[in-house]
Amino acid sequence: MGVIKSIIPNILKKIYVILHKDVIESKINSNYIRTFVKKIETKGNSMQELDEIREENEQLKKNIAQQNQQLEELKQQLDKLEKEKTNREDALKTQAQDQRKQEVEALLKQAIDAKKIPAKNEDLQNKFRTMLMNDFDNTKAILASIPAMQNDKPEVKSPTDSQESGKIDLRELAESAYANSPQN
Repeated sequence: MGVIKSIIPNILKKIYVILHKDVIESKINSNYIRTFVKKIETKGNSMQELDEIREENEQLKKNIAQQNQQLEELKQQLDKLEKEKTNREDALKTQAQDQRKQEVEALLKQAIDAKKIPAKNEDLQNKFRTMLMNDFDNTKAILASIPAMQNDKPEVKSPTDSQESGKIDLRELAESAYANSPQN
């Protein structure tokens, strides 16, 4: 029995260590299992959250696509309106230029009819036409201040036309100028 007594504590120690080891391992395993289950549960929640995020992302992509399409449609409408505006502006400019040309031609005709510009002098008419197109108001005022001519030629008295040769009759020259002025 002495030998058994000495062996029993060793066996008990070994059994205790084995049992304790199993208990420790089962505790470790149960902790591992609990951690693993928690991870799975967390992953499950994460997967659900991930699915929700994916759905939200898809919805956002659809919204962005719709907004991009609306933006493109608005850009096309804007381009169309800008083209219409440009066409209208061009039409108004052309209409204004045509109207100005008609005014210029009417004013030139009046000046020719009033014998302020010779009817046969096309070069002078073209110069007045250009001046009227560039500075209508001032050229109109100049035309208004030009006296009418008597016979398509301005009357200029030469010294030989006076009764005394070599002398200019100032009275006659003044009367001629007064007769040709626009006030008369």
